[in-house]
Amino acid sequence: ALSELDQSDRKRKRQDGINRAKDDGKYKGRKPIAIDKDLFDSVIALWRDGQITARQAMARLQLKPNTFYRRIKESEDNKMKDIKKAGQEIREDIREAANRREKKRAAVLTGMTWNQFSIPSI
Repeated sequence: ALSELDQSDRKRKRQDGINRAKDDGKYKGRKPIAIDKDLFDSVIALWRDGQITARQAMARLQLKPNTFYRRIKESEDNKMKDIKKAGQEIREDIREAANRREKKRAAVLTGMTWNQFSIPSI
């Protein structure tokens, strides 16, 4: 029981030290392996098309399996983020266009110029 308490206390102190070092910018972990994005994209395309095996792709990129699959997942996640961001921008553009169109209609009905007329944002 006493050794468990000592062990948990050491673990907590070690984690506190790591957190302090991270806050000071001294604990950054291992630097990521640099990969040429164009090479990565071309090799992954060959792999997805079935022209090369996963092992051949790993050899060309000089990556181990865990890094290879993690980089693929990160790449897909980044693509999804870009797609979501583009969709959000399109929705905002559509909303702005609809607001301008409603503003023009309301201005015509009231006899005002559409620049003078304001509608609260949705």
